[in-house]
Amino acid sequence: MFWLGERKMNYKIRKIKISDYKKVKKIYLSSFIEKNRFPIIKLLVNVVLKRADVFVLSIEKDIISFLYSINYNDESFILYLAVKEDYRNLGIGTHLLDWYLKTNCNKEIYLNIDEVNKKYSDYELRKKRLNFYLKNNFYNTNYISVYGDSIGNILSNKINFDPEKYKLLDKKISRWFLCPEDEIMKS
Repeated sequence: MFWLGERKMNYKIRKIKISDYKKVKKIYLSSFIEKNRFPIIKLLVNVVLKRADVFVLSIEKDIISFLYSINYNDESFILYLAVKEDYRNLGIGTHLLDWYLKTNCNKEIYLNIDEVNKKYSDYELRKKRLNFYLKNNFYNTNYISVYGDSIGNILSNKINFDPEKYKLLDKKISRWFLCPEDEIMKS
């Protein structure tokens, strides 16, 4: 339960169902720019093959947030965390992320965010995103991931980051999503 404005709201977190697909797709498409989105079919194939999970947070049967994670051994990579536009900045992403971290406390969990650098016109948004994850138990690894013209800061829930271990996971993910491996380097 959490407060949504002046009302106490009951929420539920569960794995996605087939009937949720359209609602999650709508949040996905409205939350990520095209260059940061994988084709839906690749995302679904990896869920069907049990390489990835999608968890949804709903309030009164309305899906308002989702988290897409890729799993491999004792590691997990959060590829997407999104909240429906009308519900942003209310702590919902924090609830879902906190639940995920507690549920997977024995795993090393990674994620990438757009590089936080003053050279970008949306620097303040990128910095806000970084601060959100730092506030929610992630650490800046001081490594970046380069994929074409996309550069991302690599974050981890563990303070001791092993770039070689991360590279192996990235290699696996790249194979599963049929895309080139990222170049990983010190920032």
